[in-house]
Amino acid sequence: MGIFRLASRNLFRNKRRTYITMVSIALSVALTSFLRFLTYGTHQENIDQVVELTTGYLQVAAYGWVESRRRLDRAVDYTEDLEKKLKHPDIQAISPRITSGALAAKDEHSAFVQVQGGAPDKEKQVSSLHTRIVEGRYLDPDFAATENEDGVTVYQAIIGVRLADNLDAKVGSIISIVGSRFDGSTGAALVKILGIIKTGNPELDGNYVWTDLNAARELFAPGNPERGIVRYTSIVLGTKDALVAQDVYDDLDERFPVPETELPPEYSRTYDPVLLYWDDLNQDLVQYLLLDQIGIEITLTFLILIMASGVMTTVEMSLHERQREFGILLAIGTRGSHLIKVVMLEVFLLLLFGIIPGLVLGMGGGYYLELNPVELGGELGEAIQEMGSVVTIRAIVNLQETYIALLTLMLPSLGLSYLTIRKIPKLNPVEVIGTL
Repeated sequence: MGIFRLASRNLFRNKRRTYITMVSIALSVALTSFLRFLTYGTHQENIDQVVELTTGYLQVAAYGWVESRRRLDRAVDYTEDLEKKLKHPDIQAISPRITSGALAAKDEHSAFVQVQGGAPDKEKQVSSLHTRIVEGRYLDPDFAATENEDGVTVYQAIIGVRLADNLDAKVGSIISIVGSRFDGSTGAALVKILGIIKTGNPELDGNYVWTDLNAARELFAPGNPERGIVRYTSIVLGTKDALVAQDVYDDLDERFPVPETELPPEYSRTYDPVLLYWDDLNQDLVQYLLLDQIGIEITLTFLILIMASGVMTTVEMSLHERQREFGILLAIGTRGSHLIKVVMLEVFLLLLFGIIPGLVLGMGGGYYLELNPVELGGELGEAIQEMGSVVTIRAIVNLQETYIALLTLMLPSLGLSYLTIRKIPKLNPVEVIGTL
C-alpha cells in the first residue's frame, strides 16, 4: 500500500503534464479500440454476405473438390452411410447442390456462367439469396417443367441483374445453357427466367445462374439413375448461425477424416467426403480480409508507437526533474530496483487512468455503430460494391479485440518507459546532488 500511495502522489506532482498525457492516452485508446471494433464488424459483414449468399458455413464435398477449382468430375456420392454421418441435432437443413460452368445464350448474346442447382425449399434454409429478388420471384419448389412448341423441356432459373443486362433478358425470357456433363458428353437445357436478383456482388450478379436440381441433372448428369448412383458436387449444411456452425464443425470433423494420399488432393483417386468450413470454401475472401487486416495493423502500429513515445517522453521529463531526489534516495541506501518499481507503478497508473475513459469512449462508439449500422449509397456505395466489399458500416464490440487493443497499447508503453527508467540505479548520487 505504501508503494502505491507513493507512486500515486508522485504521479500528480505536475498535474498539467499528467492530465495532458492522460488525455492523449485516452484518445489513442478510444481510436484504437474503435478501429478494431469497426474492422471486426466490417469483416464479419463481408463474411456473412458472401457465405450466406453462396457457400453457407458448412459443406460436405469430395476430397480435392475445392483444390480442383470445383470440377464436376470430383462430385461426391450421396450414400446411406453419408446420410447417417450428417445427422446432427443442430443441423436445420441439408441442401445438395450440383454446380459447374456452362455457356448461357439468348439470341445473339452469350456469357460463360456458373450454374448452381439446388432444391428451392432447402436453399431458403441455407442461403439468403431469396431475399435479394428485385424482379419476378424466387425458384418454385413445385415448378413443373413443361415442353415448348418444339418439344424441348423448359426448366426454371433466376439470374443476376448484370447477367440479365448482358444477355438482354428479363423475367419470362427463355435462355439456353450448354455445358459438359460428368462423363464428358455435352449437356443442354432451356430455362425460363422466373426472377432477377441483385446482391451487390459483381461476380454473383454477373456470372451466376441458379436453377433447381432437375435442370442441373439434365445439364450435367453427375449421377447414374440406372445403377442407383446419386451424386452432387457438394452438400450444404444449414445451421442457426455462425457460432452453431462452428460447434457442428467440431462435432462432425471426426466423422470425415481427411484421406492421406501421395498425390495432391486435386489429382487424388480418393473421392471420400470431407467436411469444409466457410474459410476452406472462400479462400479469395480470406486473402482479402487478411490483406485488409494487415493494412489496419500497420496504421494502428504507428498510432500505438506515437502514444507510447508520448508516455516515454513524459517519464523522461519526470525523471529529469527528479534526479536530485533519486540521488538523495540512493545516497541514503534506497535500492535502485525499489525506485524502478515505484516509477513503473507510476507509469502503470498513468496508463490505467488514461485507458479506462478511452476504452469507454471506444466501446461507446462501437456499440452505437453496432446498433445503428450505416448503409452507404449513391456512387460511393456502387464503387465500394465494384471492389467486392460491403456497403454496410457496422462495428462489433468483441472482448477478444478489446484484449488485443489493451495489450498492444500497454506493452509498448511499458517497454519504452522501462528503457528510460532502468538508468535510475546508474545515477551517481554525488554528481546529481551537487549539480542540481
